[in-house]
Amino acid sequence: MIKHTTQVKTNKQSVTYWLLGLLLLMLLLQSTACGWRLRGSISFPPSIQTLYLQGVARYSELGVAIHSAFDGTNSTLVGQAGGAVAVLHILSNRADKRVLSTDGSGRASEYEIAYFFEFKITDKAGNELVRQQRVSAKREYRFDPSNVLATDSEVTRLQKEMIRVSVQNMMRRIDASLRSQSAGKLPSKSGNSTK
Repeated sequence: MIKHTTQVKTNKQSVTYWLLGLLLLMLLLQSTACGWRLRGSISFPPSIQTLYLQGVARYSELGVAIHSAFDGTNSTLVGQAGGAVAVLHILSNRADKRVLSTDGSGRASEYEIAYFFEFKITDKAGNELVRQQRVSAKREYRFDPSNVLATDSEVTRLQKEMIRVSVQNMMRRIDASLRSQSAGKLPSKSGNSTK
């Protein structure tokens, strides 16, 4: 009698696990059907499977961030232009700083730092695959004259974060631009699609 009860419980558990697995599978299929995918998992078309990075040093903050971003894709950044099917051009790369507020004695107490770069992608013949675009990020920080070292550390951390965020935005723009082209819609310079 005890064996029979245990076997019934085991069968109910098996059915429950099987139904739970089926439900998870249906949710996964539904989410991928609507275009959802994991953040950072970008699959580029063959037109940019191998890219040469031009206009920025490989081991600069921006160069390292771009190489790291492409590590999560099916495209590869190569060290020589001859081995690439396309070129990622970094056309400008700049950081700015401005005073946002001052204290009672007229000294700066709060700053805004801004970072931006412009990029485009061309094929070997120089035809634009992704039009020239500008990505940027801004952050604010308070300046504490009694703790200059901590303030400098904060500025360095913010600059690295702005570069990382800007590169992620670039990757999303490249992906969106190439997807819209493959769907037959070429994006205009303002970033809107035209028919």
